[in-house]
Amino acid sequence: MSKNGRAAFLVWSFASVLLIRPALAYGPVGHQTVGAIAEQRMSQTTGGRAALKRARALLGGDSLARASIWADQIKSGTGRLAGAARRDGQQFLEGQFKGSAIAEIHHDFHFTDLPFQRQKYTAGAIGTTAIDVVQMTAECISVLQGKSTSLSPPIALRLLIHYVGDMHQPLHVGSGWIRRSGGSFEFVDPDDADPQGAQNDIGGNNLVFADGSRIVKLHSFWDTPAVTAVMAHRISSGDPTAFASDLIRRKVGLSGAALSGDVSTWAQKIADDALPISKQAYDGISVVSLTGKRFKGSPIWNVELPDGYKDRARDLTETQLGKAGFRLAELLTRILKA
Repeated sequence: MSKNGRAAFLVWSFASVLLIRPALAYGPVGHQTVGAIAEQRMSQTTGGRAALKRARALLGGDSLARASIWADQIKSGTGRLAGAARRDGQQFLEGQFKGSAIAEIHHDFHFTDLPFQRQKYTAGAIGTTAIDVVQMTAECISVLQGKSTSLSPPIALRLLIHYVGDMHQPLHVGSGWIRRSGGSFEFVDPDDADPQGAQNDIGGNNLVFADGSRIVKLHSFWDTPAVTAVMAHRISSGDPTAFASDLIRRKVGLSGAALSGDVSTWAQKIADDALPISKQAYDGISVVSLTGKRFKGSPIWNVELPDGYKDRARDLTETQLGKAGFRLAELLTRILKA
C-alpha cells in the first residue's frame, strides 16, 4: 500500500514569526495548471476522451483542474466544499488507512524527504515512510485499477490528481539533510541507519532566505512564487487554463516525460525522475546560520541563494508543470479509458 503527504508554510517578518497551516504544494495555481494540461491533452484522443468522461463521472462533474486542489482544501476540513467534493471529503476524513485515522495522518501523504543526493527512491530509506507521497500515489493507482479497496475510487482519483502534481515540485521528493561541520553547516547524504547528527530541513520548509523586505521559506518559494513568475513571464493573465494551453502549444516538458512499463511502477519512476531536479533546487545554496527557531522537531536555518537562482527555479518549474500535466493525462488515460 502507500501513503503520502506534506507541506508547510512559514511567513516571517523582522518583528515576528507566524506559523500557518501546511503549504499548498505548488499552490492552487500550479495544481490547477497541471489538471488543465491533463484535461486538454486527454480531450485530443479517443481514449483520452473516454477516460476523461469516466473521470468526471467519478468526480461528480468536477474538472481535473478543480479536483486538483481538493487534497489541500480538506486540510482545513470540508466546510467550504460543496457537492461531490464535500461528500468525498467527509468520507475521506472519517476513514481509516493502515489502521490509523486519516484525519490525523493525511497531511503527511503529500511528500517524502529522501536526501536530494540520492539517485533513486528506495522504500525504507531515510526520509521515506510507509505513507509518503510515492507510496500513496501507488496506492491510488492500485485502487483505480481495482486491485485495492483501501479508498473509494472517487477519493483515490482526487488524491492521485494532486499527488502527481506534488511529486513534480522538487522539494516534495528531495530534501536537504544538514550537519554542522566545525563552525559551518553542510548538506550531507546521511546513512540510512545512522544519520550521525544530520537533521532534515523538511523539504526546504526549515530553510529561510531574505527576499527584499521579507524572509521566505525555500519550500513555499517553489510552491507559489516560482509558479507565478513563470506565468507572468509567459502569459498576460493568471488563468491556469490559459497557461496550460500555452505550455501545451510550446510542448513544454514533453522531452523525457514519457514513462514505460505498467502504471503500477510509475509513482517510483516519477520520484526517481524528480531527484535530479531536487538536487538542482539545492545547488549553490549556502547554509549560513541557525535562526534559533524549530519546526517539526528540526532547527530552522538561514540560507543564501546563489546568483540567478530565481531564473533557474522559473525554468525548472515551467518544465516540471508541463511534464506533470503530460504524465497525469497519460496515467489517467491508461487507467480509465476501458
